[in-house]
Amino acid sequence: MRSGYFDALITGYDENSMPIFDRAEDAEFFCKLFGVLVSDGVLATPSTCLQVVAAPGMAVTVKAGLGMIKGRLGWAENDETLALAAATSLNRIDRVVLRLDYLGREVRLAVVKGTAASSPTAPALQRDGDAYELALADVYVAANATSISQADITDR
Repeated sequence: MRSGYFDALITGYDENSMPIFDRAEDAEFFCKLFGVLVSDGVLATPSTCLQVVAAPGMAVTVKAGLGMIKGRLGWAENDETLALAAATSLNRIDRVVLRLDYLGREVRLAVVKGTAASSPTAPALQRDGDAYELALADVYVAANATSISQADITDR
């Protein structure tokens, strides 16, 4: 059984004079706790937390905010603008996600490009050993469009 939160005691020093402690826990220990206490998603306050809004041209802005995925925190201190690729002859739906990237060891914002089709659908969320995604918004990208409007964005 693992137990926590107790102060670690210095039991010695290594060859570089760095302290050696009698107990140490990795990030997984804390993620287990936070994952039980806080569900996956974005904070409800403020109401604009990680909200996706239209930006000039082929871009969207994700408003500042906090999100939790599997006990891991993603925090955008400032609004972040994400570019979307133009659609050529067919429409598509792109998905703006909050991604827990296990390989990169980070939580970040990303755009997942959809597949162009006459009746497009949003791409599936990645939820495997490499990454776990939460959908923030779906963005309808019309064929030959030069900008994204707020009407093109569906909050998820």
